[in-house]
Amino acid sequence: MLEAISWKHYFSTLAIALTAYYLTILSWYFPQELRRLISGQSLHLKPNDQQIIEPGSLEEKQMAPFEELELAVVELQGILESEGTLTNKPRLFQQLTQCLSNHPGLREPAYRVAIEHFLLENIPKTCRLTVSQSEIETLWSRLPIF
Repeated sequence: MLEAISWKHYFSTLAIALTAYYLTILSWYFPQELRRLISGQSLHLKPNDQQIIEPGSLEEKQMAPFEELELAVVELQGILESEGTLTNKPRLFQQLTQCLSNHPGLREPAYRVAIEHFLLENIPKTCRLTVSQSEIETLWSRLPIF
């Protein structure tokens, strides 16, 4: 009986079954995302909890400070990883300043301390550069005033 089934029939049946399976899973667990995907709308995801944000929506404009801190840390980590060991301090500090200028809500002392500790811990690990506390604090003086 198995001799009657060709490999072509086997793989075409397998492809149809897998497609049906994954569409069923998508429709059960991600119905909104699937509808947006079918309608052609783009998906914008937040890095921390993967919820959909409409471009230009009120939620995107008024981000909570802690969410802004998480987003800034993800961006800073991306800068450190992309620069790696091939960078120098002025170039790295220029990119860090540019990133931090996009997050004006993080100028509160508590958030500044958290970012400074993050940078002091991660710059030596990823970029193999030695930095001091005072060098990190100068980042804040370089930021434009809002």
